[in-house]
Amino acid sequence: MASQVLKVAHHGAKTSSSADFLARVSPQVAVVTAESGGLSNLPNPLTLDRLRAAQARIFRTDLDGAVTVILRGRSMAVQGFAPLRTSRVPTNCWRWFILGSAVVRNAAA
Repeated sequence: MASQVLKVAHHGAKTSSSADFLARVSPQVAVVTAESGGLSNLPNPLTLDRLRAAQARIFRTDLDGAVTVILRGRSMAVQGFAPLRTSRVPTNCWRWFILGSAVVRNAAA
C-alpha cells in the first residue's frame, strides 16, 4: 500500500501515523496541517520523529504555509508558501521540492 504523499491524520497528534502504518505506506512526503502559533502542541514531536524515521520529507502548514502537491506522471513537485514578515516590508518565500529530479529551489535559505 505504498503512497508518494501522506496527509497526516489528526494534525499530527500523538496517536496518528504509527510506525507500522508508516512502514506499510512508506510515503516520500508527509503533509501535516497544524495551526500556526497554536497552543495544542500539534504536531506531536513523537509523530514527527516517526515520520523522520520513515524518511518522509515533512511539510507543515504552520511552518510552510499552504502546501501544494503536483503529480505529473512519475514526477512530483511539492511547494510550500509561507509569508515572511520583516520590520519594513512583507515578503514572500517560495519553497519548491521536486522529487525524482535533482532540482531543488529554496528561496528561504
